[in-house]
Amino acid sequence: MDAADPKAGLSTQRRLQRAPDFTGPRLSRFREVFLRHGLPVLLVALIVLVLPDLRALFGTYLEPTMRAPVRHALLGFGAFSLILVMSVRVGLDRMKLAWA
Repeated sequence: MDAADPKAGLSTQRRLQRAPDFTGPRLSRFREVFLRHGLPVLLVALIVLVLPDLRALFGTYLEPTMRAPVRHALLGFGAFSLILVMSVRVGLDRMKLAWA
């Protein structure tokens, strides 16, 4: 191993060939990656494009938040803090918490 070689000692595994972890089984083919990540995004985009009244529906549900943004921001911060405190008490791994 040459010390001048910047790639010396680096793993030859690429992202798709890594070992499985808590996020699911090993992904070894593009099709598996597409089904896990691309398909859900595609379906949501199609639903939003096909249903024209969806924008008005979002506006109706988001109107209370727009009227009182500070209140809702504080509620969100409180919920996040509660989740963080509970995860420390339970001993949840920080990486798993980041995915949640």
